Amino acid sequence: MGSANVEFINDSRQQRDTFHHIMRDLDYLRSMIEDGKLNRNTFRIGAEQEMCFLDSALRPAPVIEEFLKRIDDDQFVPELAAFNLEMNLKPLVFTGNCFSEMEARLNKLIAKGEKTATDMDGLKLIMTGITPTIGKMDMELENLTPTVRSQAMIKAMDWLRQKNPPIRITGKDDLFTTDFSNMFQSCNTSFQIHYQVNPDEFIDRYNFAQAIAAPVLAACTNSPTLFGKRLWYETRIALFEQAVDTRESTAHLSEEHMRVPFGTKWAEGSVLNVYEEDLAKFKIFMRHTDPDISKRCFEQGEAPGLVNLNIFNGTIFRWTRACYGVLDGKPHLRIENRLLPAGPTVVDEIANAAFWLGLMHGMPEEYRNLASKMDFDDAKLNLLKAARYGLDSQFRWLSGKKYTAEKLILDVLLPIAEKGLLKAGVDIKDIEKYLDILRSRVKTGKTGSQWVYDSWAQLKGRHSDNYITTFIASAMIKRQREGEPVHTWKLPDKADFEYSKFATVDQFMTTSLYTAKEDDMLDQTVYRMLKNNLNHLPVADREGNLKGLLTKTNMLEKDLLDANDSEKKMLSVKDTMERNPATVSPSTSVQEAIALMQKEGIKCLPVVHREKLTGIITEFDMMHVAEHLLNILKSN
Repeated sequence: MGSANVEFINDSRQQRDTFHHIMRDLDYLRSMIEDGKLNRNTFRIGAEQEMCFLDSALRPAPVIEEFLKRIDDDQFVPELAAFNLEMNLKPLVFTGNCFSEMEARLNKLIAKGEKTATDMDGLKLIMTGITPTIGKMDMELENLTPTVRSQAMIKAMDWLRQKNPPIRITGKDDLFTTDFSNMFQSCNTSFQIHYQVNPDEFIDRYNFAQAIAAPVLAACTNSPTLFGKRLWYETRIALFEQAVDTRESTAHLSEEHMRVPFGTKWAEGSVLNVYEEDLAKFKIFMRHTDPDISKRCFEQGEAPGLVNLNIFNGTIFRWTRACYGVLDGKPHLRIENRLLPAGPTVVDEIANAAFWLGLMHGMPEEYRNLASKMDFDDAKLNLLKAARYGLDSQFRWLSGKKYTAEKLILDVLLPIAEKGLLKAGVDIKDIEKYLDILRSRVKTGKTGSQWVYDSWAQLKGRHSDNYITTFIASAMIKRQREGEPVHTWKLPDKADFEYSKFATVDQFMTTSLYTAKEDDMLDQTVYRMLKNNLNHLPVADREGNLKGLLTKTNMLEKDLLDANDSEKKMLSVKDTMERNPATVSPSTSVQEAIALMQKEGIKCLPVVHREKLTGIITEFDMMHVAEHLLNILKSN
């Protein structure tokens, strides 16, 4: 999550001062590069694990403050949202059994985190790119982690934007929402990998990381849904780019102004050019509270932390990021891969890391000077394809040659990765274990995203979307804990659903809704209801506020289903809708909802959160509720 010693700035004088502090840091970096002071001979690897807290109803739980107090371990740090968590693994030398050691360390950290979470009212940790049960109501600022940096980021997004843009992502389903929140970026959780690199080779390896980004991502997708919609194989890519898009409406909408850039061209010169390019494009909105730390260190002959540069760099969310750091008093450069999602299991993540790091370390000579061998726009388009279609993608590679994702990974890239791991001195057992997992996943096509899609197809038509997302989240947690790689996972069945004793309306409600507006023609609205076999139709305004409810039963009682009556043709929805219908909130228990339906003698309940219509629960949904409650009784 970055340094805590930061503050938001939008004053021109403060920004000018910070700009010059960043430029001074760049001068220190230039001097260290020229004097050969950066670490050249040690190759280290590292990772950051992000996860999401879930409560007993398998909904995001904003508990990070209490969790950190209880666990008291500096390897656990907060993220933007209070329902997210980050674990920082300590760096490992890239050799020997580094990957099995990374797996063991990560498992130990997660076990510690899960034990602490379980002690907090039975909370769970889920490891996936986007939590299936996350909803728009979780995007409220009350779920913001109360850290200085988190608050500064939200202030900055408000300041930079001219207006809040809609989010639009089209995949198997279509997501379009104007209920924008600066918290949308917190839907994403990732597994970020770091590779320490010789500064003399930084540019070639950075460009190579850009080239391989697409096929590596295609093999690792695990973020197929958002807000109950099946979208891209790696929806994180589209969501994050849109969620932190601060381009002004009056500006040319080029990628040069996106704060989540893949880039517009191959990098040139040295790492300085990457940093300088960003400094020339993006506004400064955060600074360190003690900007002269680097100056004091440098003048005393110590390796400076370059805090001003690093804070600015942390506000630009490049998918492939240049990083500067100091370890054991020695400064170094790293390349960070921010593309990969969390999960599905720890062993899957380590396989992903072994694949990418093997590629980075084993980069063949033919991949140097990529600008003369591959169009950068092809690399960028490849990434878009990988995010949308996963292993179903086709990529354009060196000299314009076309490959399917499977063929490129199996025939071209895996051999490079294996040579790279051998070159680093990684143990043969580690190489075989983790690359075999990657290979099997690609051959079978069974990524985390594909498992979710297949699971959804098995459940769709028999259950509401929210029930499906809850079911999938439950099965995912169970398999995550079992620890087998995702290509071996079976599709979920009833035994996989962990029937929580606290069942809530949002687990069972329908969110893919037909709605009407008050001024809609009644006869056409009736026609829609009949043709779509709808017994209940909520009425909402343009802002999504619930205004009333049309029910087939009510209209039959009023004899309004006969479209031949000329007087009835003049009616609008507001003339006949039920005003102020009984409603429930998403967090209402199903027992309360059932009791209310019985008391009122009604067959459906609109679900409302802060006056906004978020779903509907009907007597059909209650059949699944009854099944749920019966399973609870059986388990007791």
